[in-house]
Amino acid sequence: MKIQAFTLVAALLVPHSTWAQESALGELRDAARAAPADPAAQLALGHALIEADRLPEAEAQMKTVVRLGKSSIESLYEARRVDFASDNYKRARAGCRELGAKDPKHVLTHVCMARAFLVWRRASRAAEHIDKALAADPSSPEALLVAADAERIQGHFDAAKQAYERALAARPSADAYLGLALIHAVQNRQADAVAALRKAHAIDARDPDVQFELGRRVSGAEAVDLLRRALAGRPKWPEAQLELAIAQLRAGDAAGAEAALQAQIKANPNNPIAIAHHGAALVALGRYPEAEPVLRKALELVPNDYDTSYALAQLYERTQRYEDAFAQYRNAADLKRESPVPLIAAARLGLTLKRPLLSGALLDKALERTPRSAEALALYGDVHAARGDKKAARDHYQRALQGEGPLDRPAIQKRLAGL
Repeated sequence: MKIQAFTLVAALLVPHSTWAQESALGELRDAARAAPADPAAQLALGHALIEADRLPEAEAQMKTVVRLGKSSIESLYEARRVDFASDNYKRARAGCRELGAKDPKHVLTHVCMARAFLVWRRASRAAEHIDKALAADPSSPEALLVAADAERIQGHFDAAKQAYERALAARPSADAYLGLALIHAVQNRQADAVAALRKAHAIDARDPDVQFELGRRVSGAEAVDLLRRALAGRPKWPEAQLELAIAQLRAGDAAGAEAALQAQIKANPNNPIAIAHHGAALVALGRYPEAEPVLRKALELVPNDYDTSYALAQLYERTQRYEDAFAQYRNAADLKRESPVPLIAAARLGLTLKRPLLSGALLDKALERTPRSAEALALYGDVHAARGDKKAARDHYQRALQGEGPLDRPAIQKRLAGL
């Protein structure tokens, strides 16, 4: 029996993300059935069930873990993960008292109580137990991680970053990189957030939370794939369903997005994000009479929403209400001052309407935001070409070829040759 207990403790010391990465839920069920006395197999299944948000099954599975572990501190702590995931403070705290009855000074006893207070959104109350946990074992990965999470929840972002770095030095984990990414996102450092999430994904490619957070911050086919996998790992997840529909729309699948967004609105008729993107999908599909009232409803719910404002500008352009389109593109640009997209769209419309002076003014503002935008520089080349200034056009086309972002390079090279 001592060997079995030692095996369980050893299993608990392995980051749970490792198990999630090794097998799908079905495979873990098979492994647990094939080895009913194997603590690692039973614990891996328990963690996977928590990740899948199958909490009643996870609770039953963790009872097996506790039984195999002879109610050790480690096994009791693992069982509490179900309570943490369910946001059940009372149950979490009651369960943590079981750990305290066994060893009130154990590091996991204090980590457990700290986690229970975080579930209750009482980070200040968790601090006492975090201090005691770190005093009991300064190198404990669980203690270091809960310390970092508490700092993040309290909005102490600089302290939280340092705490996550300490946790990562003790044991690289997807959870620590995820926490770090959330801080970067709050501070509007999206590139840093994506970089941290990619590291989390490298450690645990099956973690639905990591897939979700990364999927909503990247674009194209990658975003759609990540969000689909997040939903496969945790079905019936409304936020992931909505983000997947938005990703499909941005990736060019307006028809698929429209159907999914319609289902979202049916479930929640006043969800402004779903309504706004549903309107944008209708615009992309050319269903303008349907789209306009949808977008106006979205603006009633959230008057200053960028996505709604931009979609309405596109609708005005495509229904040939050009002055309204210019005004609406400017409004969208004001709502998202870091983005050149509405200004570039308006500049392109200006060129179509043979108004290069207006396009040039719009592109000046776009390039103030993103000076190396290949798309904006190429359009400015078109502006100069339309005005007969071949030298300036050539200069901007060459700069566009050295710029950043998407660009139809063969088309630009052809224009250069034509000059």
